[in-house]
Amino acid sequence: MSPDEGAALVFSALREGNVEEVVAGVEQVDSPALRQERPLLVARLFAWKAQALMSRNRLEEARTAVLDAIRLAKQGGDTDGLAALRELHNRIAGSLAALQLAASQAEDDRKLLGMSEEELSSKTPEERIDLLTRQSSAWAALGEPEPARQAAQRALAEAASPRSRVLAWLSLARVGGGAEAIFSAWKVADDADDHNLITAVAHAAKAAGVVLRPPN
Repeated sequence: MSPDEGAALVFSALREGNVEEVVAGVEQVDSPALRQERPLLVARLFAWKAQALMSRNRLEEARTAVLDAIRLAKQGGDTDGLAALRELHNRIAGSLAALQLAASQAEDDRKLLGMSEEELSSKTPEERIDLLTRQSSAWAALGEPEPARQAAQRALAEAASPRSRVLAWLSLARVGGGAEAIFSAWKVADDADDHNLITAVAHAAKAAGVVLRPPN
C-alpha cells in the first residue's frame, strides 16, 4: 500500500469517527524516510490524528500529535497549513487548560466539603460565611440541592454584616431561593448604601433574569 493510499484510509477513518483506526493507520504509514521525503503528507496525518484524539478527550496525546504536525509543516514550508495547525494546537491547549482547571476545582471542592465543624468554627464570622456559601455552590455543582440549600441557610442564619448577608442571600437564591432571595439581598445592599454590594446584586439579578424593583 502506498503512502497516499494509507493516508486516504486514515482520512476515511477520521470521517467515520474511528479513532483507533486513525491512530493505527498513522502509525502504519509514518516512517523516518517518509518524514524526510514527504513531510507535508505526514504533517497532514498527524493533524488528523490530533483531531481524532481530541474528539475523545485524549488531549495530551492530541497535543503531541499536533506538535509533530507543526514541526513537519515547518520542515515542508507549508505556511498556510501552519496557521491552521497552530489554531488546532490552541484549541487543544485551551481544552487541556480547562480540564486541568476543572480537576483543580474538584480537588478544592473536595477539601471544602470535607471541612469539619471544628475547622469551620475556628474561622472568623466573615470567613465562615464565605466558606458556607462556597460549600453551597460546590454542593449545587455536584447536583446535591439539599446540602446546598442547608449550607446557604446556615450562612444566612449566621450572617451579621451587610456583606455576609448579601452573600448568603445570593447563595440561597442560586439553590432555590429565587427572585425573593435576590430582592432580600438588594434591600440589604441598598440599606447599607454600599456600591460594591449593590453592583454584585445587580449582576446576580441580571444573570438570573430578575428585574430589580426599588427596595421597600
